Amino acid sequence: MQTRWLACALAILPVCLAAAQTTAPATEPAADPIAAANQNTPHGAIEVSLIAMFLYNADAARSVYAPSDALEGNVIDAMVAEDKIRAQIEMEKKKLFASDYTDPLAPLRADLLKMFALLDQATETINGDTATCTYQLKGQQQRTLVKIDGRWCLPLDEAYFFNIPADVRQQPKVKALMRQLFTQELLRRNAEIAALKQYQRDLRSGQYLSLDEADDAMAAAQDEAIAHLQAKTQPALNP
Repeated sequence: MQTRWLACALAILPVCLAAAQTTAPATEPAADPIAAANQNTPHGAIEVSLIAMFLYNADAARSVYAPSDALEGNVIDAMVAEDKIRAQIEMEKKKLFASDYTDPLAPLRADLLKMFALLDQATETINGDTATCTYQLKGQQQRTLVKIDGRWCLPLDEAYFFNIPADVRQQPKVKALMRQLFTQELLRRNAEIAALKQYQRDLRSGQYLSLDEADDAMAAAQDEAIAHLQAKTQPALNP
C-alpha cells in the first residue's frame, strides 16, 4: 500500500521524458546520479528531497528537511523512523523470499533520473543564505531553500505545501491550518510506525509463507492503523 505521502509524491511525477545520454570513459563506470546527489546547490537539495520522498531514504530526509518549530521537528523524526523501519522490512523480505523478491522502488529510481535531468536545467537565484529554485517538472515549479551549516535545505512547509504561495502561508489562519495538518501527519506517521513494528515482528516470526502474503499483510496492517486513527480523531457524522 502506498501511504498518502507516497501517493502525493506520485502525483507530481513528470511525464516520462528521455533524459540526455552521456557517454562515460570506457575505463570508468558512469556515476550513479542518485548516489551522487548532494546539497551543495539549491537544485541538488531538491534532488535529495526527492530521494527522501520517493525512496524512503531516512538519511536524506534527516539531512535535507528544515523544521521551523518543534512540531515540524517531530514530523521529521517520525518520517526518519518510518523510513528506517520500511528499509529494514524490505531487506528482511528480500532475504526471506529471495527467489520472488523484486525491488518495489526500482520504477521510482528510473523516474528520479528523468527528474534529475530536468533539475539540472533549473534556474537558481541566491541571496545570501536563501535561494529560489525554478524548474520544470510537470509544469513550472518553484521552491525556496535555506542554507544551514553550509548545505542547502528545504523547509518542511515548502515540501508539504509548495502549492500555497509563501506569503499566503504566513497568514495566521493559514499557519493555524498548516499546524493542524502537521499534527495530523505526525499522528498518521506514528500510527504507521506502530503498525509496521508489529508487522515486522510477525514477519520475523515466520508468520508469512510467501512474498504475496507478506505484502498483503503489510498493506492490511497499514490500512487498519489509519482506519483506527481516523475513527479516533475524526468526529462522527450525524445521520
